[in-house]
Amino acid sequence: MQEAYNSVDKNQFGGALPYGTPPSAEGIAERIEPLASSVVNSLVPGAAAVSMGYKLGAPVRQAVGAGFVDDFVDNGIDSIKEISRYSPLRYAGEVSNAGVDPLAIIRGDQAAVQKLGNYYGDESNQGELNALPLDSQLFMRYLSGDGSQGLTIDKDRGKAIYQSILDQKQNLSSEATREKLRQYLGDSHYQRVKQGHIPVNYSGMGDAREPTQDKRFLTIPHDQPYRGELKNSLGKFWATPNDDGSYDIDERYNFMYAPSSKGGDDSARDHVQENAAVSVSLDPSDIGRRIVAQGAGKPYDYKLRVSPDGTVLVNPD
Repeated sequence: MQEAYNSVDKNQFGGALPYGTPPSAEGIAERIEPLASSVVNSLVPGAAAVSMGYKLGAPVRQAVGAGFVDDFVDNGIDSIKEISRYSPLRYAGEVSNAGVDPLAIIRGDQAAVQKLGNYYGDESNQGELNALPLDSQLFMRYLSGDGSQGLTIDKDRGKAIYQSILDQKQNLSSEATREKLRQYLGDSHYQRVKQGHIPVNYSGMGDAREPTQDKRFLTIPHDQPYRGELKNSLGKFWATPNDDGSYDIDERYNFMYAPSSKGGDDSARDHVQENAAVSVSLDPSDIGRRIVAQGAGKPYDYKLRVSPDGTVLVNPD
């Protein structure tokens, strides 16, 4: 076993493998995790990260036997996929799938942005569009100009939306808390809440800072399954109750930093275009801001009816 490990160390890793004995499963995990993170945080297609998992698994399998390595590699790939869902890597994959150069999107190339919108707006690609995470799906619908036509939301995300509503309802369950809401947001918010309407707002929105302690009741945590997508897609919304226990969400998908002709605020748009930090940022949100500020896309309305079992009806009326 030691000879096999030393051989792999020399021939596959150039003598870089640590320790004089075959490492434990925990030791391998410790050393592969930083590499996986560096892969995930680079703008390469998702397939490359998965491929890297297999390449790492092969020499280690030779060294310590295949018994636990198969499970480890499979779990490692799942971890890479899970991490990549919340990184620029995911968006690079979605852009590449459309046959568009991610670097062109980063630069804000208008022809590339148009091509991206056309791809996801094509009827033959509706299945692929609806399979995207919700934040990407709604944004691609904005770019294509097709809006909510053909939109579907699966039950897992539906359950996450419904639980978000219940969590905020619990936050506002006492009269004392509702009075605080009146103090901060005004009487119109207070009256709607008294009627059973729920204003859902995720923590970390906007400038990404958490609310102060005395305003914590106004938001719900965003570090729950699918809430990162919801925070960046549905955002702030009102949920209106129905007699059957479902809630209606009737909103408009738009951006304040779009041109005023598309429902935006020209001063906010100018701020984005003049902000030097935003102009070079690789953060997906900033890339989106640059695209929208150029005038790409079209605002649209949507209505969701979310049931307790996670079923989501789109534009039900």
